[in-house]
Amino acid sequence: MKSPAPLLLKQCQVYLDEEKRLLLSKQFELSHFHNLRANCRYYLKRYKSNKLLLEIEKDLTMAIKEVHRKKSVDDLMLLEARVKQIYYPMFNEILNQSSFSFVKRTKRPPRDPLNALISFCNTILYSRVLRLIWQARLDPKIGVLHASNNRPYSLHLDFADYMKPVIVDRVILSLINKHQINTTDHFEEREDGSVYLNREGKYIVLRSFEEKLQTRLVMGGSTYTYAQLIQHDIRQFKRILQQDGDLKRFKPYKYY
Repeated sequence: MKSPAPLLLKQCQVYLDEEKRLLLSKQFELSHFHNLRANCRYYLKRYKSNKLLLEIEKDLTMAIKEVHRKKSVDDLMLLEARVKQIYYPMFNEILNQSSFSFVKRTKRPPRDPLNALISFCNTILYSRVLRLIWQARLDPKIGVLHASNNRPYSLHLDFADYMKPVIVDRVILSLINKHQINTTDHFEEREDGSVYLNREGKYIVLRSFEEKLQTRLVMGGSTYTYAQLIQHDIRQFKRILQQDGDLKRFKPYKYY
């Protein structure tokens, strides 16, 4: 489905206007970093004396403040890369199966079971968000924070990234800590050293992922599922573009 010409032009105008693109990119990153910190705080309730979690929470708070000072989208992306390095070691403090551990992020291909889970869940989320963007008749090739070059689509990454902490990470940590998935029965290692979920593992993850997407929560006096929240944000973004509205009014979802 093609985007209507006026809406496509609005997307292009925002992407080509450095000031507008930076403003919207900051809104995406503020929600992204906020939700990473919210995840950290969620687990701090259970591990109150964990020094690393306390340090990560502090560093993420500093990163949120730093977003406002960035002068370019490239600077924001560099900050995001640093934030991910801060955040992911948190997994090792929370996971209760020693066969799952985070050393570094590997993808294309994933090199261990935890990375296989992250990549698989990210792919599911990207697919769902991309579908919602098409339904809204926005052009997914024109991103905001993520540059629109060297990849077929970009906009779905902007909308998926800030939802990953509250959907992808929660699904993964829950599955592992409840021993619903394990490295013996649910993964396969290939000759090149890559690791992927097997058929049974994919089924377990997909079922849990669907349940998470349908989880209901209250926002602004209304009840939404996580799937509906993503749709709400995409429609909010579209409406502001169409109405030449104040871009600062765009507020991607933040978990509280």
